[in-house]
Amino acid sequence: MLPYLLHIFLPLILSNTVHMLLVKKQWMPALAIPISQRFFGANKTWRAFFILPILNAVLTVLLDGIYPVLGLKYAFLAGFLLGLIYLLFELPNSYLKRRHGIAPGASAKKNAYWWMLLDKSDSAFGVSLLSVALFPIRWIDGFILFVVSVMVHVFFSYLLLKLGIKKSF
Repeated sequence: MLPYLLHIFLPLILSNTVHMLLVKKQWMPALAIPISQRFFGANKTWRAFFILPILNAVLTVLLDGIYPVLGLKYAFLAGFLLGLIYLLFELPNSYLKRRHGIAPGASAKKNAYWWMLLDKSDSAFGVSLLSVALFPIRWIDGFILFVVSVMVHVFFSYLLLKLGIKKSF
């Protein structure tokens, strides 16, 4: 599992950070159209679905060129799918938050800890499931990947908040 961790984590961390910077700088405003404001809120936009999977794929290919594990054709596909699944697994959480009256980008007042845990684990769950399907990773390693992914997500959310890149934890 270890050789794949770098190819899973590093591109996703970098592509998500770049995406947050692009959102902060309001880059590509034509794509900042909500997927469904009613279901997911104003913050889930087509820009993310355009930028993140492609950027993650390119970064995965570049990483695989430096530290070959996947092969370039497979690296692009794996990177694209990991970026896409990261975004797709955030949508149910956004839907639930809108149904519970939590505004886009806001923190929950009631049961705040559980909502924060869901926020930090939704995409990690999707990425872990896909990683078990894409790479020669056992289910127990997928579970470990999930736990580590949640911790990494918490760490980087806190770091990006302190750096002023992210608005909320």
